[in-house]
Amino acid sequence: MSLIGSLFSIVVAIIAPTLCFLKLSKNKATKFQLAVSIVIVAMGIISAILGTYSSISKIVKSY
Repeated sequence: MSLIGSLFSIVVAIIAPTLCFLKLSKNKATKFQLAVSIVIVAMGIISAILGTYSSISKIVKSY
């Protein structure tokens, strides 16, 4: 359960809305909004990777 939660929750709650904002705003977004969006996506990807790694390592340790 934690494996699915750590990966897909981050994608649905953080990464996808930010990418949708960038897609919808295209050339209307300011440089600051673009930079913040990129940072949010990068932090979301890092969080998803760390959460997935943590979940997999706990699964491996339990068996």
